[in-house]
Amino acid sequence: MKKLSEKELATVVGGPEIRVGPGS
Repeated sequence: MKKLSEKELATVVGGPEIRVGPGS
């Protein structure tokens, strides 16, 4: 499994909503 950045990982775990919100 390749290593994901925090933002990519958040996308995988929580979906687009996390990217747009708490991801900042």
